[in-house]
Parts: sequence; C-alpha cells; structure tokens
Amino acid sequence: MNNNLIKLLSILKENEELSNKMKACTSPEEAYAFACTVADGYTKEEFVAFMEKIKNNNTSSPELTEDDLQQVSGGLTLDEWTAIGGLAASVVGAAASAV
Repeated sequence: MNNNLIKLLSILKENEELSNKMKACTSPEEAYAFACTVADGYTKEEFVAFMEKIKNNNTSSPELTEDDLQQVSGGLTLDEWTAIGGLAASVVGAAASAV
C-alpha cells in the first residue's frame, strides 16, 4: 500500500472543503487529478485500485464469503482503516462511485 494514499485520506478527513471538492468529482480522471493536488506520490492505477478497495469494503455484506476468507491477507491494514475512519462512507465513497 502506498503511504501517500493514506496521507491523502488523512488530509481529506481533516479538511471539509477539500472533502467536499473530492465528493464533487464525477469521474476517475477528475478524482485522480484533484487528489494529486492534495497529496501526490501515487499512480492513477494505485489511486483507482485503492478507491475500488474502499468501495468494495463499504458495500460488502457483513458475512464473509469463501472468497473473502481466501483473501483476508489482501484486505485493508489497520493503518488504512484508521486513516479512512468515517471518511470512507462519505468522501471516498462518493469518489469511488465515480471510478
């Protein structure tokens, strides 16, 4: 995991104005371009993959499937979850929907 993505989420969590701008993004390209103005050091592919991971974790059912159990080691780390906090459901959820 690219630590710069965690830094991005931390910044967005702390800054409501930036969070609202991220929520307003309507495409992956727009979200990535905006995100790079907030914190850089990651590729578009890393950004999109991270947003997809967050989106999938927000929309998955509370029950674990066989596939979930096989991929446990590929889930979010404690640092990632901490950085995401309540932000995932609002800011990143909106941006991930655009991806």
